[in-house]
Amino acid sequence: MKKIYFLFLLSFLIMYSCKDERIEGIGVENPRVNFDINAIPYAKLSTYSFFTGELKNLVPAPKVIPYEPASSLFTDYALKKRFIWMPKGTKATFDGDSKTLDFPVGTVLIKSFYYNTIQPGNTTKILETRLMIRKSSGWIFAEYLWNDNQTEANLVSGNDFTSGSSKNITFKKKIMKS
Repeated sequence: MKKIYFLFLLSFLIMYSCKDERIEGIGVENPRVNFDINAIPYAKLSTYSFFTGELKNLVPAPKVIPYEPASSLFTDYALKKRFIWMPKGTKATFDGDSKTLDFPVGTVLIKSFYYNTIQPGNTTKILETRLMIRKSSGWIFAEYLWNDNQTEANLVSGNDFTSGSSKNITFKKKIMKS
């Protein structure tokens, strides 16, 4: 009889521990990337939904994969975060050594440039995010400049650089000890 009670209690505990514990009333962000190949590039980086939470944190949405290349180019001490997204049901192909990956139409390579030692206070500031988007006709490029509040990045048009204007930032360079 004790065995039956024990099995019943064990079964109850297992079922109770597996119950769904959702909290009602809390909104969930859309985990899907917003991508219409005929409407890109979008005017605002946030429209793509590549990132969840506050945009400035660059937390990738599901299926947006961070990566690091084997070797990186120098970019005036700026740091970079890189991500890749491919449409559902697609994959890149690789023929062999000394060849490039063949990405499917709709692939987006994402690269954000930032400094994490902006003075005063060693704060982080994202300067720009670049997208390489694979269309059937080849790759197109979209560059987004971040606003001062780090809440949005807007698509750069030809007008953004015609005046020759510039923006100064002050950052601290780490000294490498040998």
